[in-house]
Amino acid sequence: MNEKKPRAAEAAFSAKSGELRTLAEETITEWFNEKHRERSEAEVAFVNSIVPGSCPHCRSARIRKDGFNKKTGIRVYECLDPDCERKFGPLTGTVFDSKKIPISETIEFLYTRFLHFPGTFVRK
Repeated sequence: MNEKKPRAAEAAFSAKSGELRTLAEETITEWFNEKHRERSEAEVAFVNSIVPGSCPHCRSARIRKDGFNKKTGIRVYECLDPDCERKFGPLTGTVFDSKKIPISETIEFLYTRFLHFPGTFVRK
């Protein structure tokens, strides 16, 4: 279970009775975990299959693999340009960069949207 808890919600129930506090803590933890779920192995594999052709910061083609992020399992790349030398991931500089919503949920949303509402994204 995720150990993080929103501070404001925790403070709001700190002085309440035991049962109410337990219910509130469980509910808040459940909401938090649903909102910030871990990436699936399939999603990590998909992201790691994306190979950037250049550094998203300086556009240098001189990049190398630099291991994996220990927390997420996503591959890390390093720019070999001496003026840059920044580290980045396969999603850096894309619409998915630094987003909390997993790619799988975005794909599911778009799939459902196109399936049930065809033509809604097309300008007429």
